[in-house]
Amino acid sequence: MERDRLLRAIRLMAEHSDQDDDVLVQTIGHAGFTETEAQLIVAFVPIAFGRPLLEKLGVSQFSSAVSAPTRNGLRVKVLLEDQPVYEGALWLAREHWRSGVLGKQAYEAIATRSAELRAANQALKEGTSVKGSAVASALVGPYAESLVHRSWWSRAWRRLVG
Repeated sequence: MERDRLLRAIRLMAEHSDQDDDVLVQTIGHAGFTETEAQLIVAFVPIAFGRPLLEKLGVSQFSSAVSAPTRNGLRVKVLLEDQPVYEGALWLAREHWRSGVLGKQAYEAIATRSAELRAANQALKEGTSVKGSAVASALVGPYAESLVHRSWWSRAWRRLVG
């Protein structure tokens, strides 16, 4: 997904941060995104936005994959690096820390939707340090069949040529 389009969706997420995920998917969908795009945005953008904050809190290990449901009721591991929405959102989150491209309130409204960040905040409230800890995520939706799955050689080629 191109940067400007993703940025538009992220701004919509921030404006409607009080909505639950299902309603937010509809809101983003009404703004010209497909249902699948909206589901991917709602699923991956908070994870991506939470990761830089977790790094600042001292979390040192991040799972490179998420567990995603399949239509037949199973769960599979899906690599985050294969998900263009996640990769683009992570780039924008890091750009925000360099330049403030999103504004503090907008960034926080999205980052606090991250289950990983909420778990770390809960641990901190209970007096537990998160320094050196590890985090991983599981998706409730979208289904794994809607996600990008790259072959090992495609990933290797991508790393070699950028």
